[in-house]
Amino acid sequence: MKLKITLLSALLSSAFGFSQAEFINSDFGNNGLMCIDIPGETIKMGDIIKVGDDFYGLANFRNHHLVKFSSDGQLDTSYGINGYQYLDIGYLEGGLGIKESHILTTPDNNFLIVSIFQGEFNNTFITKTDLSGQPILSFGNNGFVSSWGTDRIFFYSVEIVNNEIVLTGVGNSTDSENLYRYLIIMKYDLNGNPVTAFGNNGSLTAYFDNDIMPFDAHYYADSNTMIMIGAYHDWEESYSVVAKYNMASGTPDTTFGTNGQVTYNTSTTIFASVRTLNCIGNDIYIGGYEAGESKTIFLKKLDANGQPNTAFGTNGTFTKTMENTWSSVPSYVNADNGDFLITGQLNYTNENYDKIFLLKVNADGTPATDFGNNGMIVNPMDLANIGGGFDTIIDDNIITVATLSLSCSSDDQPKPAVVQFATGELSTDNYQQPAITHYPNPVKDILTFTSPIEKVEVYDLTGKLVIANNSTANSIDLSQLQKGLYMVRVSQNGVITNNKIIKE
Repeated sequence: MKLKITLLSALLSSAFGFSQAEFINSDFGNNGLMCIDIPGETIKMGDIIKVGDDFYGLANFRNHHLVKFSSDGQLDTSYGINGYQYLDIGYLEGGLGIKESHILTTPDNNFLIVSIFQGEFNNTFITKTDLSGQPILSFGNNGFVSSWGTDRIFFYSVEIVNNEIVLTGVGNSTDSENLYRYLIIMKYDLNGNPVTAFGNNGSLTAYFDNDIMPFDAHYYADSNTMIMIGAYHDWEESYSVVAKYNMASGTPDTTFGTNGQVTYNTSTTIFASVRTLNCIGNDIYIGGYEAGESKTIFLKKLDANGQPNTAFGTNGTFTKTMENTWSSVPSYVNADNGDFLITGQLNYTNENYDKIFLLKVNADGTPATDFGNNGMIVNPMDLANIGGGFDTIIDDNIITVATLSLSCSSDDQPKPAVVQFATGELSTDNYQQPAITHYPNPVKDILTFTSPIEKVEVYDLTGKLVIANNSTANSIDLSQLQKGLYMVRVSQNGVITNNKIIKE
């Protein structure tokens, strides 16, 4: 892989006073951009995953397709029709917002796909397919689970824990005369059946203020609580809110903040918009931006009670002012091994196009000045201006971002696209769920992998190797380790992934 600083990059830096070098992987696609010109209103790449040496993506909007492409950005034309497989599972129209599409591998080496369909039904679906995109007919109803009443449900998080599908999100009524919103956690087994022993026939709910617009949520299974971030709006005021709920009772957790909430406005009354959430153990990270003449991106760290962790950044907050540009961060903040990567978009002068940026933050909330140019990389390419969250994978020093582009289209509709960066400074941490997953986490004794592995190494936080195991087993005994945080390095078929675990 090679780093390339383009002439266009230099011109942009000069024209906008943005002393910035953009790193693109010119070996990927067409000079760092891969276009997927699926016919019709496909719009964006909703989620991506790497399995072995190949990538798979979920393209969604008016129709849903699985897309397969190589690590050098070439569509696998033998897959489906010219590289994309239509998911023929009913009348579907897809969602466009943040974290509304998910694709992950199951322990039996299939795909689990969760996304939105809109229009007549206004709901979410779950489907299970093999790697070729064909439905597993034994799952749910002929490979398909959907339609939880008349409400529309947005799942912000989908994970497989102990062979159960755990879905975390927000439900919305579709009746304008009786508007209500609620947090929801649902559990299904790997055959698409509700886990009836959980909550009320497989689900738990908690209702919240209808004037709050939710953006993200996280479920703590051990304490049966949920964190939600959103924005409050009425005719007199607006502010961002972080709220915690006891899901057993469906009521606010009054040990958190003030009566279960922490609110945010800046001292100058500029609206501080929290847009993305990440929870690591009891630590809560929220990311977003502050409105004003120049946008300021922020990342805040809170403890389990909603109080700022003053050891992080400046009094609990990292900030980055985006001078001379309009920027927004409906972004995806990922954390692994203590570092953070924020993916968002910038708009310079062309209202119809944005540029993707990457901003790296150290574990202590300080700028990662060894990344890109003073902690930041901006892609020089103009992409479609529709916004939304960007799914991001980091593998070694390669960053792959799912997005959309007007330049990819043959029919004037924005199309799914993927851009790739090469940085040279990143570790082998994978900031998305890797092809080899593990459970449970936290773990007490036995850590199980979803497929046999060739080699596994466990490191403590000082970098000391504490366990090494060369075998084709799919589990490892961690009972001799002390409680704490560890990194697990797994090798399979030449692919190395690093994952963080908590030892109980």
